[in-house]
Amino acid sequence: MQNICLVTLTRARKGSVCCHDSHCHIIACHRMSHSVHVCMCSVNSQDTTLGSDYPSGRKETMAVMPNVYGAESRALDFPTSFFQQFCIILGRLLLQKMRNKTALWLQIIHHLFSGLIMGAIFWDIGDNASRPFENFKFCLCVAVFMMYTYVMSPILILPMEMKVLRREYFNRWYGVKAFYLARTVSTIPLTLTLCMLFNTIVYTMSNQPMELSRFAWFSTATTVLAIVSEGMGILIGVIFNCTNGAVVGPSVMAPILMLSYIGMGYGVKTLPFQVILMKFSFLRLALVSIVTTLYYHDRTPLICRDVDDTHPYCHYKDPTILVRDLGMSGESTLYNLIGLCSYLLLFRIAAYFAMKFRLTNQLRSHIISYVHKIIKQR
Repeated sequence: MQNICLVTLTRARKGSVCCHDSHCHIIACHRMSHSVHVCMCSVNSQDTTLGSDYPSGRKETMAVMPNVYGAESRALDFPTSFFQQFCIILGRLLLQKMRNKTALWLQIIHHLFSGLIMGAIFWDIGDNASRPFENFKFCLCVAVFMMYTYVMSPILILPMEMKVLRREYFNRWYGVKAFYLARTVSTIPLTLTLCMLFNTIVYTMSNQPMELSRFAWFSTATTVLAIVSEGMGILIGVIFNCTNGAVVGPSVMAPILMLSYIGMGYGVKTLPFQVILMKFSFLRLALVSIVTTLYYHDRTPLICRDVDDTHPYCHYKDPTILVRDLGMSGESTLYNLIGLCSYLLLFRIAAYFAMKFRLTNQLRSHIISYVHKIIKQR
C-alpha cells in the first residue's frame, strides 16, 4: 500500500529519493521559487523500515508549508524576466486592439462625429469678441468630452480584464507590475491619435488662432487630460464591477465638473477657499490650461463683428479681460499642466495599488478580520 505526502526540497528530480529513505520517491514536483520546490512523494506504508520517521517527516513537511506559501510566495520567481513579461504582454494587448476592429472603429467614429458636431455648434467663434463666453463654453465642452470619454471606457472594460488577470497571475504567468505597465503603455498610441483627430477638427472649425505653438499647447492640455481621466477610470474599474462602476464614475465626475467653473464671473474677487477647492478638480487645471493657451501668449486683439454706430463699444476686444472675468487672471499654462501631471501620477499609482490589493486575498482577509474584531468589540 502506498501513501502520498508533500515535502519541500531545495533540489528535486522526478524519481529521486525525497525522504532520506529508499522507499520514498518523488512522483511530481512544482517549482515555487528559485530555491524551493513542493514535491508529491510516494511512500510505501507497509515497509517497516520507515517506522516513526514517516509521521514525523509529515509533521515537518506540514510545518514548513506555511513558510512556503507565506514569506516565500511574496518573492516567487517567474519563468521570464520583468522586461520579457512587459514586452510579451504589450505585444498581446496591441494585437488584441488591432484585431478588435469593431471597438477600434467605434472609437474613431465617436471622436470624428463628436468633433464635427462640436465644431458645427461653435463654428467660427474663436476670434469673435462679441461672443466671448461662447468660446469659453467651447473650451469647457472640449474638456468635458475628454474627461467623460476616457473615464467610462476603463470602467466598463477593466472588470472583465481583472478576471483574466487573476487567473493568469496566480498561475505565475507574469507579475502585476508588468501587466499594469504594459496596459498603460498600450493605450497611449491610440489615445494620442484619437485626441489629435478630435483636436484638429474642433480647433479649425471653431476658428481658433492658427498658430502651431498655440495648437501644440492646446493639444497637450487635452491629451494629458484624457490620460488623467483614463487613470481615474482605471482606479474605479479596478475597485468596482461594471454595474457599480457605471454609477460611481458619473457620481465622482459631477463634483469635479462643478468645481471646474467656480469663480466664473467673480473676476479677481474669487474667495480664497474657492481657489483651494478648485485645485481639487483636475478638470479645472485642464480648463485653465486651455483658456490661457487660447487667450494668453501675445494673443492679438479679437474682432468685434457686431460693432456699429449704435453699439460702438466692444468690451472683450482685449483677450486678457475675458480671462480676468473668468477668474483665471495670473494663471500659468505650464504650472497648471504640471499640476495636471501630478494628478496623472496620483491616479496611476493609486490604481496600481488597488489592483495589487484586489489580487492579494491574504491582505484583504487580514483587513476584513481586523474590521470584524473592531465591530465585535464595540
